[in-house]
Amino acid sequence: MKGMAVVVCILCTLGVICSAQIAQETEALLTGVAFIAQGLQLVTDKGCGETYREGESISISVTSPIDGYLYLLDFQADGKVVMMLFPCRSFWKDFPVTVKANTKLTIPPEVATTKLTISPPFGKELLFAFVVPEERADLIKIFDANNADEHSYLTEQGSLAGQLAAVLIQLRASGVNLVAGICTYYAAPAAANSP
Repeated sequence: MKGMAVVVCILCTLGVICSAQIAQETEALLTGVAFIAQGLQLVTDKGCGETYREGESISISVTSPIDGYLYLLDFQADGKVVMMLFPCRSFWKDFPVTVKANTKLTIPPEVATTKLTISPPFGKELLFAFVVPEERADLIKIFDANNADEHSYLTEQGSLAGQLAAVLIQLRASGVNLVAGICTYYAAPAAANSP
């Protein structure tokens, strides 16, 4: 983690990445869940750890080894958490949408009218996804308790990450076959020579 902080500081000094970053505790909690419930492939079109400039489109690919309900959250640099897919009626009218095992899902899908475009805030962002085999009241309760407004959660990231980690680890320990994945990327201002 210290090496990552040095890299981020150097990039900020160079003007590549400025502004807030994901709290190390939040990243550590979600990385722990992804390790315990590994198996979900989650990647951006450029690859995890890459930089996207303001105005640039981003797409996300998810492949799950199990059938189930996919949840995808974006822990943003400004401290907000956005529930990107479920419920997110911009991409699908149905809620919830299930995923099929070993079938790549691209977000947004080609048929979607909505694009994911990089805009402020700038900094390190973290995508966290998990698939559970069936709807779970304990997960719905977490999202309801965090003031969900369509697909944006107005809560402190560490609190939501902690609640999710606790429930997902407990579910995994009780034998629920769930999988999780994590991917970070950087949102940066447009390049100086952009029109």
